[in-house]
Amino acid sequence: QNPDIFCDLIDGRLRPDGVSLMVSYQKLRYASGDDSRFWAVSAEIDADEALQPVSLLARRFWLLGGFITIVAAGLTYVASRSLTAALTTVTKTANEIASGNFDAELPPLRPIGEVQTLAESVRAMTASLRELIHSSREQQRRTSAILNSTADGILTINEQGEIQTANEAAMRL
Repeated sequence: QNPDIFCDLIDGRLRPDGVSLMVSYQKLRYASGDDSRFWAVSAEIDADEALQPVSLLARRFWLLGGFITIVAAGLTYVASRSLTAALTTVTKTANEIASGNFDAELPPLRPIGEVQTLAESVRAMTASLRELIHSSREQQRRTSAILNSTADGILTINEQGEIQTANEAAMRL
């Protein structure tokens, strides 16, 4: 610190008028090197007046911070509602498919990050399941046609000894 510059706050409780003051002075020397002779230039101003710009700035920061917090909370709420709605739609469609409704279609969703990727995966899985089921039914029809065209009677029996299927030759017998 420079001993030639002095700044201080004089508390209003120490003054008869009760006004807090900010005081500063600086020594201005007549000649360099001569510390015995100087002028003391002093300025004083009411502390409230001096600190008013700082108080205004602090108020603006609080208002701006509050505004940003409210906007961020609103955006977070909207985004979370949108995300939850999209995930609920994907979950509902996946549950329909899991219960055997392979014709269930996932409706179009607004792209929301990873939810869009999940929706595309569910669509691809559903298409693949449909293709597998179609292929399996075609194979079953071919197998049934072959079995029904043979002259020999053919039966399929489960582990309990119950007849599951019989071809036409077995029915005639």
